[in-house]
Amino acid sequence: EHRLSDAQFGIALGVRLGENLPCCTGACQHRHPDGSVCGAVLDPKGQHARSCLVGGWLVRRHDAGCAALTAWCEEVGCAVHREMVLPHAAATRPEARMDLIIHAPGVAEPIRVDFTVVSALSQDALGRGSARRAGVAAATAENDKRARYPGLRMVPFAVEDHGRFGEDALA
Repeated sequence: EHRLSDAQFGIALGVRLGENLPCCTGACQHRHPDGSVCGAVLDPKGQHARSCLVGGWLVRRHDAGCAALTAWCEEVGCAVHREMVLPHAAATRPEARMDLIIHAPGVAEPIRVDFTVVSALSQDALGRGSARRAGVAAATAENDKRARYPGLRMVPFAVEDHGRFGEDALA
């Protein structure tokens, strides 16, 4: 059962309505792996706090989502490798990696999963109609992942930051 406290509900509603958030002031305190601070100025709408590449809400949700999916796969008997560099792409794109490589019993080929958390409130998603149609942000993210890895069999596992799964993730 999922419940929000009154404070959490107020923040969630404020985000959806585009209101300023009282907690988003000052400089970002997320730390890089080397210990240095991000330091970006926080905007009152909370966009940087949600999307900071050093450790914003989306990054934390991404890591938590990968961990949850890994745990579920291991519970059903799969072996899972995380953050695996794709050998065929390493020479041209050193950042090319899959979040999860899943070896399922009885399945010959490993299942490659690129997990992403996206916001239906991003400018890109809103421009594509996410305010009028459910699932637009997840569908856009799935298409972007497929374009990033042309010719590679993989599952673009997209989850919108308010909980909606993309069609590939559901399948």
